[in-house]
Amino acid sequence: MHPRLTTVIGNVASALEVEEPERRLRVVKLLGRLFYAESSDVGSKFKSVFTQWSARVTDTDATIRKQMARCLVKILENKAELRDVATQSLIAMLSDPSSDIRIEVVHNVCDLASDDPKKVADELLREVGKRVSSKSKTERKDAATGLAQIYQAHYSKPKLAAIAADEDCK
Repeated sequence: MHPRLTTVIGNVASALEVEEPERRLRVVKLLGRLFYAESSDVGSKFKSVFTQWSARVTDTDATIRKQMARCLVKILENKAELRDVATQSLIAMLSDPSSDIRIEVVHNVCDLASDDPKKVADELLREVGKRVSSKSKTERKDAATGLAQIYQAHYSKPKLAAIAADEDCK
């Protein structure tokens, strides 16, 4: 590993604590891209920075939290070695004070699970399921719809295809 990268990553990570939300957002985006890029191992090599970055799920700025939701789902998609931390961070985000953030997490997680359910932990899907009892009508509807789409794509459709194929043999 190049010694300069260690210095640069450390300096960038220190900007996660600055007061200006615009600067924190730029740092969150940059580190997020480095962590979820398929060709990158920055998250694995700099676990402390990844952990510090993951803590931004509780940032005071909603735009930063929304960006974190997007990046964390991309980490689930691309980085098996970082999935546990990303899963726990997303679970925490499902209790965010903003329903917009919770809905963002529900949408992104359900979309990924519809594409590839192996990349989303059962624990995270159970937490999405708990959003069905939310006070927010939109959140309830979106969680139920997202889970139904996952069920349809990965259970109903294959079962119905097998039944249809069996009936074609008769």
